Amino acid sequence: MTNLNIPVSAVKFGDHHAVTLHGNNTLSLFQDDGSLFSVLSDDFGGSTHVIRDGGGLLVSDCKRGETVSIDGSGNKIVLLAGLDSPEGIAVLDETLFIYEGNAGEMKRHDGSGAEVIATSRPGSTVATPAQPPSMVF
Repeated sequence: MTNLNIPVSAVKFGDHHAVTLHGNNTLSLFQDDGSLFSVLSDDFGGSTHVIRDGGGLLVSDCKRGETVSIDGSGNKIVLLAGLDSPEGIAVLDETLFIYEGNAGEMKRHDGSGAEVIATSRPGSTVATPAQPPSMVF
């Protein structure tokens, strides 16, 4: 794939590649030949990390402080809000692990609530608005 608008993260999703594009704050699906298949969602403040989860995707939005679930039709559900620049996402069983870049905290989110399980130095301030954040996962 070439000429992407600041790609940050990508994952194989069905017959396509789901790519978060920081330059236009979208989650887009691309064919294997690199051509755009569709924009799955353009409703992000700062789409950062994307992973598969069941039959859908999880996406972190660093600007809005959200982690959302999105299906193959583009339907979004906000799973967590009020996060401090969520960047990396991982899932184990029914537990979400999210790295909050501005806080430098790795948090575990499950049915019992949220818990800080590790800390690191907070991420550095971006040099330009076009610069995507750093990610842990």
